[in-house]
Amino acid sequence: AKNVDNYKFTAKAPSAQGSIVPTSVELQEDGKTVIARFEADALVDNTTYEVTAQNIIAAKFNKLVEFEGTVTVKEDTTAATLKSVKYAGGNNITATFSEPVAIQGAVVRVDGKNVTVTDVAAATKAGNYTYTINVGEDLAKLGSHNVTIVGLKDLAGNESTTLTGSYTVSNDTVA
Repeated sequence: AKNVDNYKFTAKAPSAQGSIVPTSVELQEDGKTVIARFEADALVDNTTYEVTAQNIIAAKFNKLVEFEGTVTVKEDTTAATLKSVKYAGGNNITATFSEPVAIQGAVVRVDGKNVTVTDVAAATKAGNYTYTINVGEDLAKLGSHNVTIVGLKDLAGNESTTLTGSYTVSNDTVA
């Protein structure tokens, strides 16, 4: 299930795109679902693809029946939303979004003060859109802090409205 060569996506007419192979596939914890990733712009909006999965070996090493189906890629017209913000220690916060984003082009404010995003690390697990954001200054002051993000765009260019969240820093009471 983890071999990209086992998966083929063929664009149906009127598209002339032909067949494409994912750059990676990731079997999910349920053992039945695979998330396929592609090169940027490999999938064409508003196109239906015939999907074939073959030579798939189950956990007990028996060969599974070939799968055939279709999937339609729709144009992304929905902007990202902010799901959570957490303090991550030192100069870092983590922000989790509903989809992949280009955080470095956005304005980030903590407690009303613009902060410079100096470094960003995105989660690498498919479906996890959590970014560790270094904002260049210590955010460890005890208490609750408000985060505002303006001008954030997803990877399709959809700009979010002003996004807000908060995080709390407390004393470590565990011995």
